[in-house]
Amino acid sequence: MGDDDFYTNKILPNLNQLTQTIRIDEIRQKLLQERLISPANDQVLREQKQTPTQRATYFLNDLLPHWQPEDYSKFLTIIIESAATCPQHRTVASLLELPLSAIVDGGEMENDGRQQARNGAAVAAVRRKSPDNREVTDLECLEVSRVASKKWMDIALELGFASEDLVEYETKYPHSLKNRLFETLTDWKRRDGEKATVAALLDACKRADIDGVVKKVFTK
Repeated sequence: MGDDDFYTNKILPNLNQLTQTIRIDEIRQKLLQERLISPANDQVLREQKQTPTQRATYFLNDLLPHWQPEDYSKFLTIIIESAATCPQHRTVASLLELPLSAIVDGGEMENDGRQQARNGAAVAAVRRKSPDNREVTDLECLEVSRVASKKWMDIALELGFASEDLVEYETKYPHSLKNRLFETLTDWKRRDGEKATVAALLDACKRADIDGVVKKVFTK
């Protein structure tokens, strides 16, 4: 991962809102020009079958974590510039604690805008020392999806999803096992509510024979 603090403190705590809000089509060409994404990444982002949310999920989960610190600076500048014409990116700027006063006609950023954005108050990642009956957080769902994506089908079945559900996830995310598992887990949380606990997830992962690495997510 490039800039761990930025990704952990700004992106992850706001991941769901960013996924729903950011409009990749508005900034894709600029990302390509700045070499923040490769032509292959661009081709995936341009797939017509993908919804804006699916594009954002791929971008935030599969591309952003691997950037270097200077890449994040370029990205924040792009967001500020695009916010002048894309209302949704004003929300993105607010979530990332960018100075909204810097959004002007032409989308210029104040000289210290980048530093303000990078050094804003950090949002603490939510973790617990030991698994118990509390509900799994969105951040933990993302971390589990990173370490256990190869077993996503087994985990999904153990969590009570049907075969047709798995086909739907495969269709939505043909290029990413991680995204399939992440959406499976978030759908499980939405479906089971208070019953979507750490203990329940670990039990499912144990039956899927991958509880060893998943336990580490909850003991960091």
